Parts: sequence; structure tokens; C-alpha cells
Amino acid sequence: MFTDQQLHTLERRLLAACCDAAVWGGCWLLLFRSFSRPADERSLPLWGAAATILLLAVGTELLTGLAPGKWLTGLRVCRSDSTPPPISSLLIRGALRLLPLAILLLALPASSTTTHLAAFTTAGTIATCYLCAAYLTFIRRGLSPFDLAAGTEVTRS
Repeated sequence: MFTDQQLHTLERRLLAACCDAAVWGGCWLLLFRSFSRPADERSLPLWGAAATILLLAVGTELLTGLAPGKWLTGLRVCRSDSTPPPISSLLIRGALRLLPLAILLLALPASSTTTHLAAFTTAGTIATCYLCAAYLTFIRRGLSPFDLAAGTEVTRS
């Protein structure tokens, strides 16, 4: 089904996805922890740092295709002919790839703890289903839905 090279890249992509999930999840948890408190008890350094890291990581992903996991595992986004993709392709790929993160961030402004937890649970469920569908597509077609939509692929640097 997969060649040795494709399997090696798949392993790197899974490791990269886990690294990205740790970064995105850590930032989101800091934001969730900060926003679950009343407005006068929120820690500006806590949510400010998490928001800054998140914005830098998301901006880098959208403009260059490079996420923390790809950087750590030596992967890059390119076209099928190994040339850098245009910014429009990177924006399409990044927007689709970061959709679960956007869904989770929608849970932040909830007013009560119960509403906050319900929104978090719903957003988490939607994000989990989305990621499962994305990786099933990857296994069947050899490219993620993000790459299919943007006309890109992920290769070793």
C-alpha cells in the first residue's frame, strides 16, 4: 500500500501532528484556564503569552506552511514538482488545517463555567471527528485533504 519512503514520511507527519497538537493544545488550555475565571481574575501574562505563541504559530503556518511539528521533524510543504507553493495555496491549506483550532477557540468567550465546558466538549468532539476524517483521507489517497485542496504535498526538507 505504501512504499518505504511514503511510510517514513507518514511516520514523520504523525510525529509532526503530535508536536503541533501539543503546542496548539497547550496554548488553548492556557487560554481556557484564563478565560474560565471572572474577568477581574484573569491573568494577563498567562493568556497574553498563550495568545502570542498561538498567533505566531498560526501566522507562520498560514504564510510559510511551516508548523512547529514540521520544523522539528524536517518536513516542508511544496508543490508536486518540489517548488514552493504560492501564498494562496498556503492560505487555503492552512485555513483548512487550522479549522479544528478555530472551532476550539470559539468556546473561549462562553459566559459561565457550565456553558464553557459544554462549548469545549462540543468543539472538542467536532475537532476530533474532523481530524479522524482528515487522516482517513490521507490513508486512502496518500495526501491529506488540506494538501488535496491546496495542490501541495509534504516532503522531507
